Amino acid sequence: MAFLYHQADYVFWQSKFCKLSANKFLGKRIGPGEILYNAVDTSFFKPTNKKNKNFSFLITGNIDNNLNYRVIAAIYALNIVIKRGYKFNLLIAGKIDKITLNLIRKVINDLGLKNFVRYLGKYNQNNAPKVYQSSHVYVMLKYKDPCPNTVIEAMSCGMPILFSMSGGIPELVDKKCGLGLKVKDSWKEKKIVPGYNDIANGMIEIYKNYKFMSKNARQRAVERFDIKHWISRHEKSFNKYLTK
Repeated sequence: MAFLYHQADYVFWQSKFCKLSANKFLGKRIGPGEILYNAVDTSFFKPTNKKNKNFSFLITGNIDNNLNYRVIAAIYALNIVIKRGYKFNLLIAGKIDKITLNLIRKVINDLGLKNFVRYLGKYNQNNAPKVYQSSHVYVMLKYKDPCPNTVIEAMSCGMPILFSMSGGIPELVDKKCGLGLKVKDSWKEKKIVPGYNDIANGMIEIYKNYKFMSKNARQRAVERFDIKHWISRHEKSFNKYLTK
């Protein structure tokens, strides 16, 4: 990876975090490049008024045993919130391996949350907008995610983001359209999550500011992460180097 990184004529980093990580582990690069965040078609990923009746939080992704902490932490936080009197729902969608799914279901049953947590199953890009549009808030508790497309897709659908303040996500989401939860910084530990009470408090805070944050999430996605800009930057760069 280091050889290719330093031999390339030009580099696109998905986030400042990606650049920092590449320089840290592959050696500081001398050649040119730019930060170019992932992007979405904001005309395809868009808001709708068709939401779940109950205020709901959504987690998506390909989740295996290494990433189950993302879901488990949210379930425990939901339990705290419900005990405080809020009738929130948690929806989970995506590919989940059997062992992880059984673990998730056990935690749900042990906490008595069967009526509050639902697994929607797998989905593809064609029906992804409907998955986002069904819920109110997107939850991303993965530690040090470089630049998750799911966060941008959710924002484009008008969803505020509740996230781990790590990796590249703080570059995508500002205080007007989401809430970052502090976590310690480590290059050795892989499964660091915010405290359950912090997640619960974050759920309630976004709930109270939902309309404001939802509007700003959509606006930020359209202004900063639309696919047209992403394509244009690649086109100009490719043309520049291919004509040499």
